[in-house]
Amino acid sequence: PIRAMIERDGLNESTAAAIGRVLRGQRDVEDARLWYVEVTQNHPLWVQIQDEFVQWLVDIGREAEAIAAGRNGLLRGRAEGASPAQELFLMRRLSLLLVENGAGDEIVEGIELTKRTLEIEPGNAFAHRALAVGYARLERMDDAERELHRAIELAPNDWRLRQSLGELLMGIGKEAEGAAVIKDAAKLRDARH
Repeated sequence: PIRAMIERDGLNESTAAAIGRVLRGQRDVEDARLWYVEVTQNHPLWVQIQDEFVQWLVDIGREAEAIAAGRNGLLRGRAEGASPAQELFLMRRLSLLLVENGAGDEIVEGIELTKRTLEIEPGNAFAHRALAVGYARLERMDDAERELHRAIELAPNDWRLRQSLGELLMGIGKEAEGAAVIKDAAKLRDARH
């Protein structure tokens, strides 16, 4: 019935995403995965469904596969002439995956993609947070701390960024400073609720 509907009405990104969600809801991981692979290969500029595919792979514990799908999506998007906004969208998820879940050179790759993101979008506080995660995983704690301070400068009212900084500081032996930052984060968080 799905294929008949597509043949009758055509396929667009919204319909493709809806079909993917239905397949995921049926708990048939392989059918859903094959659907997303087919759609993302045939429509490399449908960046929202590409992002949904990658996030779903992470959600089901397939981080390595998510990284491969994210890389392929970015490469196909570039080859098909993705707009700067589309490329940025594809880079964000992949860079975060690499800094959070990658190993060795993948972390470095994620840092480089995040730096590219910041060239396009210099005021992105969460890109600075992603850099901090990558630097911390490479044990470059001074760089990680610097990036979190920059993130807080850009988004001073986001309690999550302060929480990240506080946790980093606690982890590198700056307990008093870290505890104060975590306390500030809690105040910001509580003020929002």
